[in-house]
Amino acid sequence: MYADKKRILATFIELVQTYSPSKGEEELARLLLDKLSLLGLSIERDEFGNIIAKLGGKKGINAHCIFFSSHLDVVEPCKDINPVLEEAEDNIIIKTDGKTVLGADDKAGLTMIIEALTCIIENDLDHGPVELVLTLQEENGLFGSKATNIDKLESSFGFVLDHSAPIGTVISRAPQHDNLTFMFKGKSAHAGLQPEEGISAILLASEAIKLMPCGRLDDETTANVGTIKGGFATNIIPDQCIVTCEVRSHDVKKVNHYVEKFIDAANEATKNTPDTSVKFLRDTEYRNIEIKPDDRVIIYSKKAAEKLGIAFKAKATCGGSDANIFNHRGLEAICLGCGYKNPHSTSESITLNDLTLGTEYVISIIQSVIEKEPA
Repeated sequence: MYADKKRILATFIELVQTYSPSKGEEELARLLLDKLSLLGLSIERDEFGNIIAKLGGKKGINAHCIFFSSHLDVVEPCKDINPVLEEAEDNIIIKTDGKTVLGADDKAGLTMIIEALTCIIENDLDHGPVELVLTLQEENGLFGSKATNIDKLESSFGFVLDHSAPIGTVISRAPQHDNLTFMFKGKSAHAGLQPEEGISAILLASEAIKLMPCGRLDDETTANVGTIKGGFATNIIPDQCIVTCEVRSHDVKKVNHYVEKFIDAANEATKNTPDTSVKFLRDTEYRNIEIKPDDRVIIYSKKAAEKLGIAFKAKATCGGSDANIFNHRGLEAICLGCGYKNPHSTSESITLNDLTLGTEYVISIIQSVIEKEPA
């Protein structure tokens, strides 16, 4: 084992205590640039601000160039994070004081990548060329990966460290995620003096929502009404109401089917009421992916787990990641479990043993690319 637990803990604490909300990652970016520069990597920023760095392969080693990726941004509340260390048997649990998230999503991934490269360099381990793609604005819409200048990359496949699954688990299936915005139009009037003259857009929206499919629709499909915004004051009948929704499924046909159900519900609520209307916008936030057992990212991640003696598992998720975007931009990518628990909550936590094992897993993947080339 190569990872230095004390150094891992220090790096992780430093990263999580650096404030980096979506659209506010620059302080963390500068810190990472300093760390990567000390390792001697070649580094640049693309037009969006993503960090792209490269460690050249060791002389005499012939192997594919691969990339590792994590994102810099953290969901709020993430200001003034105060990590709490709780000693357990042969382990340390790192959690929050209950006032903020911890930021293990995705600073655990960043820590694992940095420590893995540090170990490779200081121990002069055999390795092929390795690239890093460290993205901005993942949490608010995967914008960094969508904007990544992939022309700057030599690698054609890689590994995204960004999931709460155990180390050794990979996300082989992820859904398509479509967002819907409905804009209901009614008629305004004074609520006290002329209520008969008004048509409430909020009531129109509520009638539509009652008809919209929500929750877990089947074992691979979910849908939700997320926000409702309308009205200005209690004495004004609101003439506008905006409702946002989402549909996710591993089956694109099901996405389309349930999107139509949402649209039908909105139209049904307005069709028999004169002087009302509804418009909608549809946006695909990310498309579905399905990684096959014989794809390179599965072969290498499985081999790496076997080398470490840890259980390997490929599973499906109903969430998306930068891996969705990379795959549909021509870069074969798979999302790796990082072992953190309760992400996006003030009870988020991770153990030092998982940070250490995740680091060893990254090292093992890099070495597996040398040892096992797909036919």
